[in-house]
Amino acid sequence: MSVSLPWLGRRLALSLFAAYLVVSVAFGFVALTPDPNEGAVAYEVARQTGGNDTAVAAALADYREARDRDEPVVDRYLAYLENTATLQWGVSFSRGRPVSAVVADALPVTGRYVALALVFSTVGGLALGVYGAFGAGSLGDRTLSVLVYGLFGLANFYVVAVPPFDTLTEGSTMRTVLGPALLLSTTLLAGQLRYARATSLEYLERDFVKLVRATGGGTLRVARHVARNVVVPLLSLFFSELFAVLVLEAFVIEAVFGLPGLASVTLDAVNARDLPLVVGVTVAVAFAGISANFLQDLAHRLLDPRAGDEVA
Repeated sequence: MSVSLPWLGRRLALSLFAAYLVVSVAFGFVALTPDPNEGAVAYEVARQTGGNDTAVAAALADYREARDRDEPVVDRYLAYLENTATLQWGVSFSRGRPVSAVVADALPVTGRYVALALVFSTVGGLALGVYGAFGAGSLGDRTLSVLVYGLFGLANFYVVAVPPFDTLTEGSTMRTVLGPALLLSTTLLAGQLRYARATSLEYLERDFVKLVRATGGGTLRVARHVARNVVVPLLSLFFSELFAVLVLEAFVIEAVFGLPGLASVTLDAVNARDLPLVVGVTVAVAFAGISANFLQDLAHRLLDPRAGDEVA
């Protein structure tokens, strides 16, 4: 089905509105909550000056001015929106580098293992789900389900501490890409396999499958037809249920592997109340998710001829 301009316009407008909400929430979280670092600054200055209130007040004023926290909230918010829209994210207070450079360094670190994990989990979930549907109730199907859900239940931070993950060389491809991708894919695989299996079981009862079998189609040919129909709703499942899981898992993965990716940078920026850096990583992650969601809707409309304007 062709993509109409009204549908495309609605989807783009919704995507932009979603991006606006995300960056606004990020601003509110950092700008409207107390900065615990102010207490540390006040304590250190008071210790050095013997409790001189004037020196403490001056140090706090300098600290707030350096972080643009001395201006009215509304003015800060408007300037924040303008800078975000024009990609002028400023300089990271905590790192002393342009935010764009920090994000550019961290993005490939996270992107490599996330992309590989998505390939592993999507291809594996689809293939194993269709396989399980064809052998529903068999010993192989039950064994596969137990193994997959067993992997899903394992805590990632524990798995990294046992062989072979605990012996991975610092900076090696296995430690920075393959290991994180394998662990992340185990979390995503269970949900995708379960959904692919259930959806495949439904399609096996459809008329088009019966027609393929009636015309002499073998198991492999039937499986291809079923898999092609399962792919589209499987994409929807990822963005409706699994994207948040992926983002949360990235914090665990990067902490246990010591990776300087977007999740690690985000956590450091929030702890340091580094608003420009929080903006940068938030926008990067939000735009990635929103763009991917838009592409998923576009793919759904193009691949599924039954998709109408309700996809919007």
